[in-house]
Amino acid sequence: MIYRSFFKKKITKIYLWIFILFSILFSFLFIAKEWIIVKGNEAYKGSFIYFVSKEDIDLSRIYNIKKYNKALYANCHSDLVDIFVVNDKPIVNNDNNEKVECALEGYTIKYSVMDEINIVQNDALYKVLNNKGEDYYYFISLNNWFDVERTSSIIKDVYKVEPIINEINIDSNNYKDYIYIFNIIIKVLLFLFVLLLLVSIVNVIIDEKKNNKLYYSLGYSKIRIACITFNKILFLMLMPMIIFLLLLIVGKIVL
Repeated sequence: MIYRSFFKKKITKIYLWIFILFSILFSFLFIAKEWIIVKGNEAYKGSFIYFVSKEDIDLSRIYNIKKYNKALYANCHSDLVDIFVVNDKPIVNNDNNEKVECALEGYTIKYSVMDEINIVQNDALYKVLNNKGEDYYYFISLNNWFDVERTSSIIKDVYKVEPIINEINIDSNNYKDYIYIFNIIIKVLLFLFVLLLLVSIVNVIIDEKKNNKLYYSLGYSKIRIACITFNKILFLMLMPMIIFLLLLIVGKIVL
């Protein structure tokens, strides 16, 4: 009965619908932003970070790293491209381009003159080059290319190296600008939402003063009255939160 009368109030219904509207807007923006990130990562799938180090480094626990190659430089005396040898599947795919051959340490490898950086898999040659104690070249692909600066900064701070960002966008769209715009809109709406939330909380507390006096005269303790007021505010927010989460889940499934 206590809560039913609260939700029948006109002002309560207004706040409820406004919060639901904000929930729908936030859900739409987050889903749209996630869709842009997915499309953008497809466009940047040929991009990578790389750096050189004398140390044998395990990067598997670094944030946002999808896969990495620990490569060794192959000196094929080419002025056009750099060739690196790995003992696992390369993160850079050069298979679709015309290849030339290079003989090195008794092994023959093929590389593309169309790509500045070639990563070639040859387990036997890798073992030979690794025994020479050469520097390692680490090539890294990311789960989310839009966090490349953060990942690069973490690598720099942890391993004291200078990562180089090699960005390749196969699409004409500037996804970074789109995400920046979405982030600005989300921040503005979040500010308005928090402001409205504070106003609604204050108004609920003020509006409930008369009822609280009645509850107190009926024998309710001040702690119980405070709990009732808190529950009313919580219930007011619960439905929009559920709608927001449900829409996000649906959006994740669709994406």
